[in-house]
Amino acid sequence: MRNWISWLVTLIAVISLYIVVPVQFNADVFDLLPKGAATVEGLQRYQHSFGSSEAVILTLECDDAEILDSVVPELAMHFQNNGIAKSAVWQNPLGENQQALGELIAYLWLNAPPEKLAELQEKLSTKGLETQLQDTLERIGASFNAGEIAQLANDPLGLTDIAQGLANTGKNPFASRDGKLRVLILSYPNKASHYFAYKKWLDSIDRALRELRDSRKLPNSVRVGKTGNPVFVTEFGSQLIKDLSLAAVGTLLIVMLLFWWAHRSWRALAWLSAGLALTLALTILIGSSIFGALNAVSFGFAALLMGLAVDYGLIVYQELRSNPALSANQLRKHLSPSILWAALTTAGAFFMLTRSSLPGLMQLGLLVAIGIIVAALMVLYLFLPAVAGKSAAENMASKTWILPKNWVATITVAMFIAAIIIIWLIPPSIVTDVAKLQFNNNEAQRVHDHMQSRLGEENAQLWLILDAEKSSQIADTLQQIQTLIDQSDLNITAKLPTALWPILDYQQNNINTLASLADERQRFASQVESAGFRPESLGFSEVIFKAWLSFAKQSGIDKTRVLWPQNPANIWLYSQFSSEDKGHWYALGQVAADKLTTQQLQQFAQRITEIPGAKLVGWTLLADELAKTMVDDVIKVLLPMLVALTLLLAGAFRHWVDVLLSFASLAFGLLLLAAVMSLCGWHWNIINLTALPLLLGAGVDYSIHIQLALKRYNANLTLIFRAVGRAILLCGASTAVAFASLGLGSNAGIASLGKVTAAGIIIMALSAVLLLPQWWLILRRPSTENHNEST
Repeated sequence: MRNWISWLVTLIAVISLYIVVPVQFNADVFDLLPKGAATVEGLQRYQHSFGSSEAVILTLECDDAEILDSVVPELAMHFQNNGIAKSAVWQNPLGENQQALGELIAYLWLNAPPEKLAELQEKLSTKGLETQLQDTLERIGASFNAGEIAQLANDPLGLTDIAQGLANTGKNPFASRDGKLRVLILSYPNKASHYFAYKKWLDSIDRALRELRDSRKLPNSVRVGKTGNPVFVTEFGSQLIKDLSLAAVGTLLIVMLLFWWAHRSWRALAWLSAGLALTLALTILIGSSIFGALNAVSFGFAALLMGLAVDYGLIVYQELRSNPALSANQLRKHLSPSILWAALTTAGAFFMLTRSSLPGLMQLGLLVAIGIIVAALMVLYLFLPAVAGKSAAENMASKTWILPKNWVATITVAMFIAAIIIIWLIPPSIVTDVAKLQFNNNEAQRVHDHMQSRLGEENAQLWLILDAEKSSQIADTLQQIQTLIDQSDLNITAKLPTALWPILDYQQNNINTLASLADERQRFASQVESAGFRPESLGFSEVIFKAWLSFAKQSGIDKTRVLWPQNPANIWLYSQFSSEDKGHWYALGQVAADKLTTQQLQQFAQRITEIPGAKLVGWTLLADELAKTMVDDVIKVLLPMLVALTLLLAGAFRHWVDVLLSFASLAFGLLLLAAVMSLCGWHWNIINLTALPLLLGAGVDYSIHIQLALKRYNANLTLIFRAVGRAILLCGASTAVAFASLGLGSNAGIASLGKVTAAGIIIMALSAVLLLPQWWLILRRPSTENHNEST
């Protein structure tokens, strides 16, 4: 009855805490990467500061281009009118929009260098304008290009000359040349920029597309694809959560099946499952109160915790069956040193992961450390009383797996030599290329690549992120980068917003002059009409004059602020490459450098960083930064972890030989794992390196249970195998099978984690159960002869 009260109080406490403590999960890929790393910060800035990074790109493809002519505008209108997108752009927003184009021309003059503006003043003077108008008439008469004639006729003052460098090359960025593929860009309508917000938005887009299909406004012949940064973030997060959730659930189910197969007790299985569920729930609560939101990688702690925490339950139950006469209190006293020292040592190993530079790994380490302590207490004080006195005794005639000493010595030496030879011939390697850790079914990447090829665009793999306190500094940086690229002999193509970038000093210098020119409209009209042009030929010029006067009015309100275009089309255009955040300015450029070697790319990136405020970022460059992070983490995490393990093992064993044997078991297991990885062609990477702390924790855990059992049972190997060894093999098998299932996952990095962890756990469990007892007997040589002489 008292045990029921303990369970009920614990359950009520957990439920009450869930009401008070909010539990949130975060699957944003950037929150899994090292904080403070230059490339990571640059990629985050790209994601959060520019409109293009938060846009979903819909590709609409049909064999009949005429169908797309009618469908695409209707779709754009539907998404925008229903608030699904802040804006829906499917064609050049400046194409037929005279107001927007006129404002943009006016804005270019506002940011023109003083010498350029002086040329304009001279051209529009009374005498200069006569020459300008005569030249324009001569060009109209000599031209055979209808488009050029129309442009000259509608711009007799030559105000559009400033935009010659921005002239359209004839390639429509929103459609393929045959018109059978169109691009619709949907702007993000919200402020929150994270996985769950993006997922909710994408769900609304999918729902709208289904409704349009059902109403036949979107014909079945039109194929729709989605790409863009929000799609990449959502695909990554969804598949990562799916894989890790399946691992956690799979671990629990496999543990339950193996427990039933080994013990055939529904009652014990139910109590063990309840204990694991409470452990997981309580650990999530503690983690949420510490971190606020648990990210996707740390969410994978559930699988690790299930694999490690179940060890204590299985060992307790196996001991209970081997000693059915003992009460719960007697058995707790009997097992507490082994369970608590194992939990403390394993938790200490995982706690060292909080020193990692990777937020996901840091969270994972602390969560598993907390969860293991909770699991040990749960097993000793809730699970043990629930099953004590109600379990069937172990069949003492059951088979035991005990290898003779000479066999163990021979196997140990042979496997050690074989592993060394394999590693020497096929050295293990580390892969830092994040592209090789992507999901197998990366739909966003497939759509992106297809769109690029159909539009004839170069694949811009890198971004230039510029930041400065003043907009004029951005302009200087853009010019320096352009000069660097022009002088470089590397095969690099860049798209920089140099001509479009605002400069406050130029604006302050030009605004009064431009306003004065706008006030001379009557003179311009008189001279134009006298030269033979129609009065309406100045219609477009009038739009530019009004924009200058509007800019002058804005400047009068606050002369210290940079002026920006106000037309919605131009606001959208500038949001693609510029932003201001708390008085700090940012600009975005694109670089296509896929034809460069790794060394050339690194050299180019280094030269970019030498320009103040400039940063070249991209996933390919991130790989090099992650490689450096992994090396640093070895020093920051693994070395302190080894020191902590040494101290904790010394406290658990109080004998240097036992500590040495525990580390020998770990080293031997990791050596065999490295050999297996070499034979199988597996590589270490940023994700499967997280298996190391798990393997260290599991290996130490197993060695503590075995060695303390050797002392507790006076080196009787038969009793040790029945009471502890069988439980460890069962734990290892359940954990390995669960992680092996990750090898079938959709993400290459997660799959590699599953395979490496499964192989390592099997090796650690077999070494601890079959080899470690004989190593201990050889080195310790206990005075008692009560151990199994048949060994």
